[in-house]
Amino acid sequence: EAMGEAFGMHAQLLRVLREAGVPDEYDVLICDPPATEGPHLYNAIHATRSLVVPVEPTGKGMQSVEGLEDVVLNLGDSLEIDIGVLAVVPNGIGSTSDQAKYLERIRDLGFDAPVAIAERSSLFEGCWDQQYPASHYVKQVRSAYSYEEETLAQLRELAAHIEEGA
Repeated sequence: EAMGEAFGMHAQLLRVLREAGVPDEYDVLICDPPATEGPHLYNAIHATRSLVVPVEPTGKGMQSVEGLEDVVLNLGDSLEIDIGVLAVVPNGIGSTSDQAKYLERIRDLGFDAPVAIAERSSLFEGCWDQQYPASHYVKQVRSAYSYEEETLAQLRELAAHIEEGA
């Protein structure tokens, strides 16, 4: 028990973060758990209480957005907490007109969708492989690709949106 609160198995990450003083030191904490149901996902949601949901620009991806409200309510009920959706972010989109279409559709469903990220798998895989933040990776490795500056601007916009909602 910590701070008068009992910690269940899905609250272990929250317990560790509180014991380490992380909420006192940082305004925003981003966890990137596996999307599959299980203790990692439940601990991340319990610790953050908010979701940023990446969505593939496919029929199946959009169908998942349409059912997102129910998923969030069910997760909140089972974890006995309130969960919010800070943003839904379509990513891996081909054309600019498709980006606009997906953003509009997500917003029509009542979710915040600050940006739609184009197909940038080589950038994101490179960041993962090198363990660099995107801004560093673009400057060091992909500076010849001017369109990556647009991607960085979108990531900064998404970060500001998350910080504002946190």
